[in-house]
Amino acid sequence: MLFVLAITGGCITDDRTFCPTPTPAAQQSTELQFRQTINEPGTDQIDNIGNIRIYVFNQTTGVLARIIEAGPTDIARRFVQSRFPDGIYSMIAFATGSASMATSGFKDAVFRGTSTDNYTSPVHVGSTTLSDFRMMLDYQNINPVVGNSGEILPKIALDNLYYAAVENVQVLNNRNQVVSFDFLKDFATFNIRMSGLQNLRPVPTAPLNVYITGRNAVYTAGNGIDPNSKLVRYDHHTSETYNGSLQTDLIKTLRLDVNHVVDKPLILYVTQPATPPATGEVNVRDTPINLTSLIMQIEEPAGSGRFPFRSQDPIDRKSEFVIEITFNPTTDGYTVQLSINGFTIGSLTPIT
Repeated sequence: MLFVLAITGGCITDDRTFCPTPTPAAQQSTELQFRQTINEPGTDQIDNIGNIRIYVFNQTTGVLARIIEAGPTDIARRFVQSRFPDGIYSMIAFATGSASMATSGFKDAVFRGTSTDNYTSPVHVGSTTLSDFRMMLDYQNINPVVGNSGEILPKIALDNLYYAAVENVQVLNNRNQVVSFDFLKDFATFNIRMSGLQNLRPVPTAPLNVYITGRNAVYTAGNGIDPNSKLVRYDHHTSETYNGSLQTDLIKTLRLDVNHVVDKPLILYVTQPATPPATGEVNVRDTPINLTSLIMQIEEPAGSGRFPFRSQDPIDRKSEFVIEITFNPTTDGYTVQLSINGFTIGSLTPIT
């Protein structure tokens, strides 16, 4: 979401206010205010954020002019103050749940070409441009094993990532003014609940391998997915529960984007470890599950003809998607039943 705002001689008093306040010249500054209300309208969840990094670009040249850090103390008071030379600026902000960007598992970077490895980090004031700027997952490569999917893993447990942006911030005579950043979340959470594991063939003797892949590790200044992003494998980020017939996994991923249902979807894998392990994994159905496509099929309420998740805003507002997978016995094997947030998708084809 990009807010296009301009500072003029008057006071704009809409929901994202810019109001010059008469102040002695020595004290005049730009106040950068923070909130996180987009995902839950009417509720400010800024306290979920531990660190904010604001990248200030000269809008005329497109070059990075300044980086502003806001830590827990600044976020608790909902603002940080800074002074800028006269000019027009574009400001983008990324935030995480950790107290610093360095410990969050994300890093800013510059894209230097067209290959998936052609990123350099960090960015540099005075040379990095808005078009070359990237925010990316700090990752490690996966050693390929037959049957495994994914090219990279998060280097540490995946943190929450948030984004906000403001364009056309005009600074003139260092006039006192307010710039407001309203953050949206750049991550999704999936609560995956499986039952009837005893009906699988072969019957599992250990937890199933459950993970999600997505080609969404790198973001542009406009919060779009970089087309050169590698394929991330997201494993459960909390301890799974398993008792032989039931299993629950909680998996967090980066953004589910409806604009990439074909080329960069989130794909759910449910597999049994093979024997011996070196031979890879065996899917419990014939193909992996395209979560992006299935979530866009959810009808709320059922029979209404309304499909809210075919646009991005409702997906960004959803705190969690509950995926229930049931393995039902048949005379010659099993069937796979799937529902998302209580909406039954239907039977999926198992391995035969």
